Amino acid sequence: MVKKILIVSTDRTIRLMAGFTLQMEEYKIVEAHNKDDAIKKIEDGFRPDLILNGLDLNGPDGLAFIKEVRDRPEFRYMPILTLANDSALKNQIEWQEVGVTGWVPQPFTGKQLLEMVNLVLF
Repeated sequence: MVKKILIVSTDRTIRLMAGFTLQMEEYKIVEAHNKDDAIKKIEDGFRPDLILNGLDLNGPDGLAFIKEVRDRPEFRYMPILTLANDSALKNQIEWQEVGVTGWVPQPFTGKQLLEMVNLVLF
């Protein structure tokens, strides 16, 4: 069964790079360019096996997006990985409190991304 991943990022390059890397491993990828786009895809019935969150968790949409997803019973235990730069990594405890499963430090390689995705999905 093909695993589905929702990639959420305002950065088109991140979406493309992560999407390409994951599609090469035969994951089904759906992209969302912001919080509202991601929530709409979920409300329209898309049920990912994993969310790869590239939204800034220190920004106005980042934590709100994670909280909104976690408030939905069907997403309470679904893995959510966050792409995080070095300066943001100091907030790991807060991220865990709102439900982030893990993080991939930026910049990341395709290999690093795949290792983390495979770790949480299998």
